[in-house]
Amino acid sequence: MTLNDAGQLIATIVLRVWWEMEDAKLRGGTAAILTQTATVFLAPLGLLIYFFQSRKPIAATIAFVAFIGGALLAIIGGAFLGGWLVAA
Repeated sequence: MTLNDAGQLIATIVLRVWWEMEDAKLRGGTAAILTQTATVFLAPLGLLIYFFQSRKPIAATIAFVAFIGGALLAIIGGAFLGGWLVAA
């Protein structure tokens, strides 16, 4: 793991925890310490816990599936585009 990889990983986790705190404020609550801790150590699980704490079950499921789907789309698109650029 390079320093750049570590920096991106830390920045992503910090931004996700920050987003959870800001979203909780907008919804009139607070982000639980358990949720923030889970987000730091296992980000998808922490996000899932936060969604179910802050939203109705159907909305939480849709938001989580949309988040994971968007992440997978970005990963697959980046891999495809990277392969295409290297081949060109």
